[in-house]
Amino acid sequence: MLVTTQQLQLSRVTGFGFGLSVLAAGLTMIPSGVAMVAAAPLSARITDTFGAKTTMITGCAVMAAGYLGRTFLVSTVAGILTGAVVISVGTAMAMAAMPTIIMSNAPRRDTAAAKGLNTLLRSVGTSTCSAAVATILASITLGIGGRVFPGLDAFRLIFILAGLAAAAATALCFLLPRASRHEATHPDLHSGRPGASGEDMAGDRLPKPALRVTGVLRAPGDRGSIDRGTVSVADVDGTPVDWDRTDEHGKYTVALPGPGRFVFVAARRRWLPVSEVVQVREAPAPQEIDIHFANRLMLTGRVRRHGHPVTGALILLVPESGESPAFSAVSARGGSYELPLPAPGRYVLSVTDPSGKTHTRLVVLPSPDTVVDVELCGEPPSAKV
Repeated sequence: MLVTTQQLQLSRVTGFGFGLSVLAAGLTMIPSGVAMVAAAPLSARITDTFGAKTTMITGCAVMAAGYLGRTFLVSTVAGILTGAVVISVGTAMAMAAMPTIIMSNAPRRDTAAAKGLNTLLRSVGTSTCSAAVATILASITLGIGGRVFPGLDAFRLIFILAGLAAAAATALCFLLPRASRHEATHPDLHSGRPGASGEDMAGDRLPKPALRVTGVLRAPGDRGSIDRGTVSVADVDGTPVDWDRTDEHGKYTVALPGPGRFVFVAARRRWLPVSEVVQVREAPAPQEIDIHFANRLMLTGRVRRHGHPVTGALILLVPESGESPAFSAVSARGGSYELPLPAPGRYVLSVTDPSGKTHTRLVVLPSPDTVVDVELCGEPPSAKV
């Protein structure tokens, strides 16, 4: 089949027009991206001042206003760009506040699961939205030059539905609980801004400036620091004041509303928690208070044969999955032994006495913060601990 010159020119014009349309679509996304970057500091400022809940409500409300406004701003390029920028600002604010809300309300041990569930539900939402948009664009069409294109009413319907969804999200955000973890730590006290004030969990105003207390969680005998521990502070009436998680060097920092007596509670997995009452005095510089742990949580017991203690027996604590021994020890005089408390799970406790006889017992550890005493007898036991 021969291609006429007119057909070739028409093909070139059509291709050039398609390229320009793609370029124009890309250029319209640049202001939206710039708006999202510019909205990041604003989102952080609102979160620091009023909390992540307020940021989430504001972002969803801005998105609702932007989508509903786009149903009317479709006649000019400036109107289209304005609507896209407003929606991008709201999206940036809402997306920035969402992880903070999740981390502030989910239990510490479930934060990873909460973030994973958020990612899953967000994927479900985007997939459902894509299918709905494609269905609407394919259902409401118009013909131009023998070709079919989505009609303007299709886009307006999409904007209306998106605006209603954003408005519903705004209403649901008012039902979010107060961020018990974030707001209990008084971020405004940590900021150290003169003349500022914060709110505790009960809504009471706290005076400024705040007193800062720093320190290090230390192992017994000052044998190094303890990382990934937590320090919680409450006044002598039991009101929570602040808390912090130690860094890789075991250092913590808490902010107190003023001088007085406070209860410091330190906790770390596999260590026995400690607490002490501290008298904090007025001082221009941060006060240093180190907290010392005294004892590890241990798996303890005695090795006996026919009621008599066995000295020098080898104790192995092996995971039931068959991995290499987790811990080992040798029974001391009196048959006693101590093993560091491992993570929760099912373990096989194997005891080999000096004569070469072995005895085993299945040990189920429900919690790393529970001391489990295991007593082995001369006869091979079979009961679970």
